[in-house]
Amino acid sequence: MYYSELRAGALMCEYRSEDANEPTGRDSGVFVGVLPIVGQDQGFRLIPDEWSITVDDGGYFDCPGMDSRRCLFGKNVGGYQVVGMVTSRAVDRSEARRVFEGAVAVVAALDEPDPLWEPEGGSLRAVAAPEEFLALDAIAETLGVDTVYVAKAEGGENAAGFLKSASLTGAYWASFGVPGTDQGVHLAVLPGGATYYDTVKTGRVAGGSEVLSVAGLGDDAYVSTRHFGGPEGSGRAFTYLDVKVKNSWLQLNSTSPEGLERLAREVIANLS
Repeated sequence: MYYSELRAGALMCEYRSEDANEPTGRDSGVFVGVLPIVGQDQGFRLIPDEWSITVDDGGYFDCPGMDSRRCLFGKNVGGYQVVGMVTSRAVDRSEARRVFEGAVAVVAALDEPDPLWEPEGGSLRAVAAPEEFLALDAIAETLGVDTVYVAKAEGGENAAGFLKSASLTGAYWASFGVPGTDQGVHLAVLPGGATYYDTVKTGRVAGGSEVLSVAGLGDDAYVSTRHFGGPEGSGRAFTYLDVKVKNSWLQLNSTSPEGLERLAREVIANLS
């Protein structure tokens, strides 16, 4: 879902200090993200809701917050939202405030953003709920099982991407499980995101990953395998099916690859 942020025209800047005295993975740093919201701020509201932060006059500054090492801030500025955080072992409230106010001042000087760019020829429909991919009984039938349920989905504490841009781009992900088993399937779509499909595929090929083309599916499609939960090259194997279709990017993955291609076709037909 990181690519949803890029699709929405976001700018994300991260600065880190390599402090030898910091525990591994907890080095000091600053993150600032700017997202053109064009009148929609659903994503902006998710961050303070998640951290129980009070929003006042279109913004918030929580420093330090629930995590004593972290300051969180955000503000709607014209047609943009600014969000960020400052992390440090001894977080300085005044310094964090300076970062916040500096970012707001820069964004306030920007021209108003244009509407979200749409590719010529259109794209797949936006998705905003799990069953908008496909009805649960249709997913179950396609996978050859009796029933499936929604295990997790985009939104709330599961919202992907720090800037929460899914509501702007129509991007969405959901995981569907098979009762009584550890099997299931994960679906994700980025309408208008075909460029990022190309970027990721090129990177995987250049990185030496095995990529197998799938003929006759969308405008381009490939299957790859990734392992999780063990040393590199081991662990549980997940089959990924990535499809470029109608200027969009659709991704499916499962530990049981049977039925993925058929499911992709059904989802594409439903979202076209």
